[in-house]
This record gives sequence, C-alpha cells and structure tokens, in this order.
Amino acid sequence: TTLRWCCTQFVAGEHAMLYQRNVVAAFLRCEPEKLSVQSDEYHYATLPFSPEKTFDAATNWSRWGHPSKRKHPRYDYHMQGASDARPPAIFFLHNGLPADAPEFRSIAVCSVHLAFGEGGKSETRDRQLMNLGSLMPGPGYDGTKCLYALVGDFNSDKSVAKVGQDLASSDFGDRVMAAVNEASPGHVLGLRPGVKTSIGGFRYDEVIVHSDSLGKKRRAHVYPKREDIPTGEDLRKALGDVRLQEYKLLQRAFETVFTDHLMVFVDLAFHTLTPEQKAERDREREEKLAQAASKREVNLARLAVVVEKLKGIVMREGR
Repeated sequence: TTLRWCCTQFVAGEHAMLYQRNVVAAFLRCEPEKLSVQSDEYHYATLPFSPEKTFDAATNWSRWGHPSKRKHPRYDYHMQGASDARPPAIFFLHNGLPADAPEFRSIAVCSVHLAFGEGGKSETRDRQLMNLGSLMPGPGYDGTKCLYALVGDFNSDKSVAKVGQDLASSDFGDRVMAAVNEASPGHVLGLRPGVKTSIGGFRYDEVIVHSDSLGKKRRAHVYPKREDIPTGEDLRKALGDVRLQEYKLLQRAFETVFTDHLMVFVDLAFHTLTPEQKAERDREREEKLAQAASKREVNLARLAVVVEKLKGIVMREGR
C-alpha cells in the first residue's frame, strides 16, 4: 500500500502522470499529506515572449482561442495542417512550502506531442521545434529548488534531413537547442545520439533537462531495449492466434496491441551550489530577468503602437 500508484487527471485528452505519493514526498522532503500535485494545460499569458514567438502561435492554435472555449471538433488532432499535434500539459509537484522558502522543492514536467503531418512532413512541427523556448522555465530557473523536464513525442526524427541522424546529432538539432537556451540557458537533450525510442527503430521521443540537474555522468535511457523485446515465435505466443489473424506483421501487431513507443526515463538531482556560486547565480539571474522584462516591455510597446494604428483605421472606416 505504501507504493500505491496514483494518476493525475487527463489533460487535453492526451497527457497524464503516474506517480507514487510516498516516494515523491520523500524525494521532495515532505510528508505525503503535504505533497501538492497539480496538472493543467500549459498557458502562455504570463511568459516574456512576443505573441508570435510562442509554441502556441507556432502551432496556429491561437485561432481557436483558449482550449476551454474551443468548439472545433477534435481540435487536438487536425488544425490548419497541425496533424496529430496536441496542446501541451504541465505537471507541478511540490512539498507545500512557500516558493521562497529555503527548503522548497518541486518537480515540473511539461508533456508535449508535436505535429506529425502527412507522411511525416510537417512545417508545423519544424516551427514548434524552433519555438520550444516558451515551454521552458526561463532565465530565472533555479535548479536547487526545481527539477524541470520537457518530455514527450517530438516526432523529431522526421525533422532531421539526413537518414541515420537524430536531433542530438544534427545541425537542425543544434539550432533547436540554441533557441531553447536563448530562452532558458543551460538545457540539454537527455538522450545520446543514436538512441532509438520506438519498436520500429525510430527516434520519436526527447527529454530536455538542465545540465546541472542531469550531472556529468547521468543520461536519459530507453526501457526496454529494442533487442530485449520478444520477436518471432515468442511474440506470436504472447499476442495469441486471434491477434495474428487481425495483424499479419508481428511488429505491427505489437504496435497496435501495446505501443510503438518505448519508455524513456532520466535520473535527475537537485543542483547544489557553494555560497560563491549561489551569489554569482543570483546576480546572473537578476540580469537575465531584467533583460527579459525589458524585452517584454519593448514587445508590449510595439503591440500598443499596432493597436493605436488599428484604432485609427477603424475610426476612418467608421466615417
């Protein structure tokens, strides 16, 4: 009973988190009854980004308004060519203390499902990958108090031009991570180059975490390994004759009955700082926050100019 699994509510019909309350509470240094678990669709209103630079705008979801007000059928699957793209979800677990308390500890996970597109080709996905910055914690991220991870089905191998490469070993991946780190410095891809995350030998999934949380030796891994999954007669016995009558190919049968994805996991740890490092970190964070605030003020000023011009156009047309 102490290791009973719990599940959050489903978000956007796609995302959910399984967790063990006692284990998470112990990790965050609190009693199980004090553990706070929250889940919701990711919102963008308070982020220091101009509207056109958000993941939401890159997917063209803004046309449909806030998710709670959307009336378009199956909006999470087909919108303006964003085939199979789902709205991202955020999961936030913390130990119940005020955020400014020295003992505050938390875990934040953003789960995504990027566009796939007809035959795997999608300009929407390419835009999404280049605008992941608005899904990141930003320049004020404190790895001593929060472990943040951006995870999910990126369909990333379909955006890499050269066969055999992946996001971690391609020029496109370098540009993606450069954009991520411009918005939220210090983040890396958790999976090494060449690691496949599907039963079919593709690289669908990615994990983006801060390098300080990952450490020098830890990496993300896939479980089980593709070579450990039963094939041939073993898989035939596991699926049964009924399933094999429906699906002739064993791999296709496995994908349909179970999943075409393998599990990806990563071991993270809260970053620890010396007093000198903490002072330097705080100074750099204040500078980055000031820069972000200044950039946001500039964007708001530009937006105000556009609004005034639009008001003038409306008034002239009204005459």
